[in-house]
Amino acid sequence: MASVEFDSVTIAVEGAVVLRDVPLDISDGEFVGVIGPSGSGKTSLIRTIAGFTDIVRAPLLLDGIDVTRTKTADRDVGMVFQGPVMFRRRNVRRNVSFPLEIRRQEAEEIRDRVDAEARTMHF
Repeated sequence: MASVEFDSVTIAVEGAVVLRDVPLDISDGEFVGVIGPSGSGKTSLIRTIAGFTDIVRAPLLLDGIDVTRTKTADRDVGMVFQGPVMFRRRNVRRNVSFPLEIRRQEAEEIRDRVDAEARTMHF
């Protein structure tokens, strides 16, 4: 887990500003859901934290380190959507374990980490 912080961040998608002056402060270990009506910028916000959308203004800090210009693959951030968008053929356990599987983690470590996340989510 990591803390996520930015202050007055502005986000643009394909040159168009989609979010302006957004503050965000998530503490290490805190569980946060992003909700709002269609078109309100939920996905843009999450994609920005993961590194898929560029920040126009203000730094993005993960654990106090500015990752604004860090490659997506080097951020070690994942995201989960409300609907079964990515892996419909997988059950919940397989979706949660997927990032660990592609990093070739040991099966025991994958099982332990997925079990820990399931307990966190009260599953």
